[in-house]
Amino acid sequence: EELIKFKINQEQVQIIGFNRSTLKEVKKKMPGFTVLWLINLDYNWFTKLTSVNTKRLLLKASKSGLDGVDAFAGEMITTTFVQEAKTMNLLVYTWTVDNLEQAQQLVQNGVDAITSNRCNWLKTKLIQSLNN
Repeated sequence: EELIKFKINQEQVQIIGFNRSTLKEVKKKMPGFTVLWLINLDYNWFTKLTSVNTKRLLLKASKSGLDGVDAFAGEMITTTFVQEAKTMNLLVYTWTVDNLEQAQQLVQNGVDAITSNRCNWLKTKLIQSLNN
């Protein structure tokens, strides 16, 4: 509500979080803001060992009225995953990418945004690689 009260530019704020129920409520109260569900997929040994049904996760995000997912930039962020999200009108953001080759692969896979600790460097390198 503070964001709305102070007339924050809704295009400059992206709301992310792990709790889907909370995000669902945020989206209801602030429909003009982009709201994304943080998901781990293959972030750690536990999620790598367990079978994650990505289509089910995307359906949950969609049915919750969220704008997309913000997923760990692991091996599960494939072209197929991104295409499935796009067919549900969901954005796909990834975190945390500080490696040019990994960023290039994610761009090729069609992600909408990449979170990085080296934003300016990565942006410059990606632009250079696209122009070559």
